[in-house]
Amino acid sequence: MNRNYAILGTARSGTTLLYRIIKDLSIDFDSRLKDEFFQTDLQGFTVFDSGSGLYQSDAHFENKNSEIQRRLKLLEKYNYKYTIKCVPHQLTFDIIQCLITNYNIIFCERRDRFDRYLSFLIASKSRVFNSATPIKRNNKIMIEDALIESFFEIDAQWEVNKKNILEHTTCKVIYYEDLVSNPEHEIKTKTMLNWTDCRTEHYQHLVKLNSQKEKENLIENLDYVITRFNHYQNNHESPE
Repeated sequence: MNRNYAILGTARSGTTLLYRIIKDLSIDFDSRLKDEFFQTDLQGFTVFDSGSGLYQSDAHFENKNSEIQRRLKLLEKYNYKYTIKCVPHQLTFDIIQCLITNYNIIFCERRDRFDRYLSFLIASKSRVFNSATPIKRNNKIMIEDALIESFFEIDAQWEVNKKNILEHTTCKVIYYEDLVSNPEHEIKTKTMLNWTDCRTEHYQHLVKLNSQKEKENLIENLDYVITRFNHYQNNHESPE
């Protein structure tokens, strides 16, 4: 069986870019689903079964766990043909088991953790996650402790998720930096998909636009933000 792909990674690691490229080359290229199939933190962000396929719906659901189980059953009904993207807090035990059993899993990583850290803080504060132009502001952004802690918690959860998954299956790794510099090579060497049909012009707004220095200039309390990051780095193993 030719399995479809599940893209797993933290926010600001390139998961959206990789997901949309892979989906564009997969059997579900024309599906009308949101990027994160298992997003259940927000109401009005669910899935409708037309009888012939799945579509995005703004319907509400009563219970988060029941909704996850419903979506898992829908994936099974359609023979797991839909490309999946998940971030760490969405990866329940049942979702992980489903992905291990039925998908080719790709970890999407970013080598430069500090750059990802800045991207996460700025995107979370500005609410600009994908943009066709670099972010520019008249006023600098003040970063609160709670947001910094959120980054560290997500990062730690991702390491746990990866360890759990790798105990049961092998996974490919695609680094954001490599994907941006040579997407054709990464797709050809890490997947079994045909690059010929890839429409790269559709993804330019998902590629890094602000340099690290530009990001730093957007943050009011940059020294504190850097100090917190360095302390975290010194107390945790660095990523590969």
